[in-house]
Amino acid sequence: MSVIKQRYNSLDFIRALAAFCVVVNHSIGFLFSQTDLSKAGWYTRCFMYTFFTFGRLGVPFFMLLTGYLLFSRAYTYDQTIHFYKKNLLPLIITWEIWLLLYNIFLSYYNQSPFSFSTYIRNALFLQSLSLGHGWYIPMIIGTYIFLPIVSTALHSLPKKLIISVCAVLFLYEFLVPSSNWLLPFLNQPTIVTQLDLSFGGGQYGLYFILGYIFAKMSPSTCKKFQHRIFSFIIFVLFFLTVIIEMICVEGVWYNFFSLPIMSSLLFIRLKGIHLGNLLSFIQSLSLCSFGIYLLHYPLLMIFYRHLGTDCNPFIWSISLALITYCIAFLLVYAISKFFHCGQILFLKKY
Repeated sequence: MSVIKQRYNSLDFIRALAAFCVVVNHSIGFLFSQTDLSKAGWYTRCFMYTFFTFGRLGVPFFMLLTGYLLFSRAYTYDQTIHFYKKNLLPLIITWEIWLLLYNIFLSYYNQSPFSFSTYIRNALFLQSLSLGHGWYIPMIIGTYIFLPIVSTALHSLPKKLIISVCAVLFLYEFLVPSSNWLLPFLNQPTIVTQLDLSFGGGQYGLYFILGYIFAKMSPSTCKKFQHRIFSFIIFVLFFLTVIIEMICVEGVWYNFFSLPIMSSLLFIRLKGIHLGNLLSFIQSLSLCSFGIYLLHYPLLMIFYRHLGTDCNPFIWSISLALITYCIAFLLVYAISKFFHCGQILFLKKY
């Protein structure tokens, strides 16, 4: 197998893993809403925040993949128009269809009349969707609009300058907000950066740019990150993140300082993974990953409603994540068998 083909097979694994992480994250999130963690024992907190932190790696993986694959070249005018037609427009159309389906689902789930005005506001991106995963696709659509411009700029700049810009983003978009988790315990006021870095993509922009950097990284450099010391760094940062979450009784967001470091180091390590006999299965999971993302949240809502508030978090949180992931995969796989449904509803590319 060629090195390039192996690399893209490993990206299939990362994509499938990212979808599973997102499902785990939201499954634990539902338990958060049903559990008073301030009164929970340390064992319960440790269990829930460990899997919550694992789940938080899903979205960074997706953003790193976007930067790795779509920031791969400088875009000409014709290539930009082609990107808008083949990537941006299908994503918008698919999301508009799902916004309608989500609004119908919420109307049934909440036993309330369907609100056409709410759907129109959702469809025009004037109101957020009342589902926990609904923020991500509008963010990606906004990224796609400027992606050809940013990618072209990145390809014209030296790597050292790009890394310097990433350092500034990390300092003000990650380290400063992260420090506010601990300052109250030191009887110090929280700090707020006065720099507006949203023009550079803000906290999410760093993940996309890091993905681009990893795509340009030489095999010899990647191999250096396979050293055991980096596995140790991942473990320490993961452990530290869980401890901070347990102390503060709150889950971290994607601008917590450890997430870009952990996700980046794991991304580089997983790029070299050999799938062996699992290759065909992993490719199927990867192909269905976007559909899994779209379906998993309503499925979790239905499952947790029937479980009620007395469910055992140690049994059901991970069990339901696995069940939801598998059912969503089977639904996407089955629905995709119908005429063009896979391409229209799930953006599957055969």
